[in-house]
Amino acid sequence: MLLASTGVLSLALVACSSDADADTEDADTEATATASAEATEAAGEAAETEISATLSEFAIELSAASAPAGEVTFTAENTGALPHELAVIRSDEAPDSLLLDGAMVDESGLDVIGEIEEFAAGTSDSGTFNLEAGNYILICNIAGHYQGGMFTAFVVE
Repeated sequence: MLLASTGVLSLALVACSSDADADTEDADTEATATASAEATEAAGEAAETEISATLSEFAIELSAASAPAGEVTFTAENTGALPHELAVIRSDEAPDSLLLDGAMVDESGLDVIGEIEEFAAGTSDSGTFNLEAGNYILICNIAGHYQGGMFTAFVVE
């Protein structure tokens, strides 16, 4: 009888041990899946960068002078008294060396990635652009604004 009881007890311990191991494996699998999802989400967040741009008479100030390649969102705030815009141009030229057509930059020979179109004083607007590694120039191309100093360099790494 003692031998039979010992056998039943042994089976019960093995069964509990197997259940505990299975629970541990399930918890480990769930933790790994959660960590993987968080890493994927973090990588997705890292792929999009937000840059604040303050536009005024006559300057463009950025919250950062560079960003990693990928989706870059520029949020432009017009703190000036005049309307402004923000054009994103891929170029290895010096920011102050773009050719003019009258009182505006001649965009015809430039690699203009996109722009935040003219927006009023005291307002904000934003634009998201897929930027490859390289050098960029950000300008306001409203007549006379570029010549007034509304340009800055930006690097995508």
